[in-house]
Amino acid sequence: MAKINGIELKALKKFKDHEGCTIAQGNLYLGGKKIGFWSQDYMNGPDMFDLSTAYNEEKLNKKVEKLNFDKRTEWKIGDTKTYIEYGLEELLNDLITLKEEENFFKKQAKKIGHNPIVIVIQGIKGWTALSLNAESYTKLSNEQILNLKEIKNSLDEMEESVTYKEDKAEILFFISLSVPDNSQTALKTARLSTKCLTNTSSYCVIPVRFITLFHSTRIS
Repeated sequence: MAKINGIELKALKKFKDHEGCTIAQGNLYLGGKKIGFWSQDYMNGPDMFDLSTAYNEEKLNKKVEKLNFDKRTEWKIGDTKTYIEYGLEELLNDLITLKEEENFFKKQAKKIGHNPIVIVIQGIKGWTALSLNAESYTKLSNEQILNLKEIKNSLDEMEESVTYKEDKAEILFFISLSVPDNSQTALKTARLSTKCLTNTSSYCVIPVRFITLFHSTRIS
């Protein structure tokens, strides 16, 4: 189950706000125990929390900020420097993405079979995946990866949904390996870092490469 700092989201539901944008709500759990309900606001206001009496939203938010001090964002106005803290709302937004990734990887693992190695491309339309042995993957150049049939198909789909300005618009492909927790041997064989970007009970995501493409370098 996807979690960040021991916080989980269950019974997650998505709905439309007053402008037609997708927002979410769900039950909050901490350390496996339900502590309340959370929802993004229909009118785009602050997130709403209904926590049990044992928990305080302000204290919980401060704890999240302290644990994620390195994720705060620097903001400059003239010569004045300030920081935007990474708090509870930011954590929950990331948790939603993590849950979506987890569901995606689970479906891919079921399709591919035992101990899958999955290359994931994160772009305009979400994720694309294919099975590829970790050791073979490390021997491929960026150009060879981009020429894989599945990757080229994804490129074509994304090209259609991107607006270009003077051939400067870029598409960032976040390519990573996804492995079950019991498949660390494959990573060591491929001499990859075993540090997880995200880690749930069912998989581990290890970032491997970032490939940035410009319109002028599109593969035909």
